[in-house]
Amino acid sequence: MKRFSLCSSAIALSALPFVVACGDDGGSGGSGTSTSTVTGPTNSVSSSSTSTSTSTSTSNTSSTSSGMGQCTELTVDDLERIPSTVDPGFFFQQTLDIAGPEEDVFRLEFYGNTASITGTIDLSAAPNTTYETCEVCVLLGQDIMMDTSLTYFFPTAGTLELGATSPPFMAGTLSDVTLIEVTIDPDTFVTTPVQGGACYHITSVPFSFAAPPGTWACDPVYFGTNSADDCDCGCAAADPDCADMTAAVCDYCNLEGSCAEMAADCTPINPTNNAVCM
Repeated sequence: MKRFSLCSSAIALSALPFVVACGDDGGSGGSGTSTSTVTGPTNSVSSSSTSTSTSTSTSNTSSTSSGMGQCTELTVDDLERIPSTVDPGFFFQQTLDIAGPEEDVFRLEFYGNTASITGTIDLSAAPNTTYETCEVCVLLGQDIMMDTSLTYFFPTAGTLELGATSPPFMAGTLSDVTLIEVTIDPDTFVTTPVQGGACYHITSVPFSFAAPPGTWACDPVYFGTNSADDCDCGCAAADPDCADMTAAVCDYCNLEGSCAEMAADCTPINPTNNAVCM
C-alpha cells in the first residue's frame, strides 16, 4: 500500500500527501473556521498513548493544547474529489483557513480494495489507527506551503458512513471526528502523537459524488469533482462542475474521449451545449 511522500522541509507540492499530480487540476473548496470547543481526547494513535490535549478556540486561529480540556471545532463542508491516476487510491480534500500565513488542507484518502470500503467505518479501529496502515485515512495539514515543518493531525475517533456506496462515487457523512497533532515518519508513515499537541473536532462532513451517466465518454474520475474550476466539456454528457451548458464556462475541452480531444482549444465545443461539439 503506497502513500505519497511526506516532507518536513522545503515542501514541494508534488511531494505532499495533500496534492496529487494529474492532468486535470482541481480547485479549492470552501474555508473552514473554528467555532466552538468540545472535550479533548487522549492523545493516542494505534498502540501509542501520551498525555491528553486541550486547545482554546479562536476563529481562524489554531491553538496549542496541554492537559485534559477541549478541542477547537473545525468546519469542513465542501469536499472536492481530486482526479488521480498516480497511485491506486482515491482522494478528497478541502482547502481551509485555520491559522498561519499559508493554506491548510483537510484530506480524506482511500487505499487498498476500495470497492470493499462501504457501510460504516470506525476511524478509531484497525487498520485506520495510523497513516502507515489506514485504508480510510483522514488527515489535516497546516501551512502546507511553508518552507518549514508541516503540522499534521490524525483521528483518534470518528465514523465514516457510506451506506451502500463506495469510493470514488459515494455519498455519506463523516461524523464526530477528533483529530490530534501527530508526527508522521516520511519513510515508514508511522504516526506518533505529539506530547501536549493541539486537537480539533469536526461534528459532521456530508458529501455526495455521483457516478457519471453511461453516455460520459471521458475518464469517469473527471466527472462531478465539486471543483469550481473543473468544468470538463465535450464528454457527451453534462459535467456537474460546469456552471451552465455554454462553451464559455469550459475549463477543459481536450480530455481523452472528448469530441474535441484532438483540438488545441475549446473551439469545436457547441456554444450552447458544452457536452458535445458542433
